[in-house]
Amino acid sequence: MKFYFRIAACSLIILLVHYLIIDLTVSAKFIIPLWKIYVFNFMSLSLMYLGLLINFNYNLLNHLYLFVFETTLKMIAAIIILRPLFSIDNSDLIFEVLNFFFLYFIFLFIEIISLRNILSKL
Repeated sequence: MKFYFRIAACSLIILLVHYLIIDLTVSAKFIIPLWKIYVFNFMSLSLMYLGLLINFNYNLLNHLYLFVFETTLKMIAAIIILRPLFSIDNSDLIFEVLNFFFLYFIFLFIEIISLRNILSKL
């Protein structure tokens, strides 16, 4: 449970800083709001962490296979979320996609750190 509070606090801090930076530097209006990107990343990270914890406790599947499966589902979900951007011809589109993947990799880094902490407990 401590993990969720740390991730939620980090997510909120990063969201506020990110929002302020974008608000002060770029006047672009995003198609996918910034808060939705953060909710997606936080929820996908939480579900992956929860799935791995359940798997570690009950040893249902190979841990690596489960991680690869969950990561694949997360990538498919990211593509589905970005789907409205595929049909738009806009100069701000590149910035929006880069914005999404920047956040995606921040949360991926957090995911890898948390996975390392879980594996160290085995």
